[in-house]
Amino acid sequence: MRQVAAAFPRARVELWATDEHRIGLKPLLRRIWAPIGQRPIAPVQHRYAWRYLVGFVHPASGRTLFHLATSVSSPLFEAELAAFARQAGAGPNKQIVLVLDRAGGHSSQRLRVPNHVHLLFLPPYSPELQPAEHLRPLTNTPLINTPLINRHFSSIEELEEAQLAHCVSLQRQPERIRSTTSRSASAPPPSSIGGRTASRNDRVPGEVDITSCGGGACIACLDSRHCRGRGGRGRRNCSPTLS
Repeated sequence: MRQVAAAFPRARVELWATDEHRIGLKPLLRRIWAPIGQRPIAPVQHRYAWRYLVGFVHPASGRTLFHLATSVSSPLFEAELAAFARQAGAGPNKQIVLVLDRAGGHSSQRLRVPNHVHLLFLPPYSPELQPAEHLRPLTNTPLINTPLINRHFSSIEELEEAQLAHCVSLQRQPERIRSTTSRSASAPPPSSIGGRTASRNDRVPGEVDITSCGGGACIACLDSRHCRGRGGRGRRNCSPTLS
């Protein structure tokens, strides 16, 4: 942060973080509350179609941006970075430091980073330093009635719609996001901004159609300002029976 602030003294510097995790048609089973003597039933059909939910979070404000991708790769992440830079408003007056892990798709030497976005890589084996890591419990735990738990989806598109609506609802809760993610952001990772930091002279990648990029892979923008998404008490905690 200090290096970027020194290099761009007239710009505001914001700290963001990003992480991704896989969701899909393989059933996601969790314990739920149920009346004593009644075992809940969850419909199950094992299938292996996947999507990757990529989350960007600004811990200081609780603002979030979500992308839904069909795979993970350097070209796809490059498109996600370009879309993120536009949505977050990166520019000469706003420099963004993006905290992320060293996954292969993130650290490729061929990765083109947009101007005014600076990648800050975490040290190995340090998920506790990643603010975006705390988005995962919010997106896939039954404590907030996520639509993916103990449910059967007839198609991957139906699952996408459910996840999209849930992400939009999270974006309406910035205080909750801020309180969950700002704890990690208060302890900056002991890693330097180098190698993959964009300079003033870097070429900005061309505009990418966010609905089809990365060799046929698809990204759906889940920013609430751009998306088209739709928006018995128990006494015992137990696992559902499979049906």
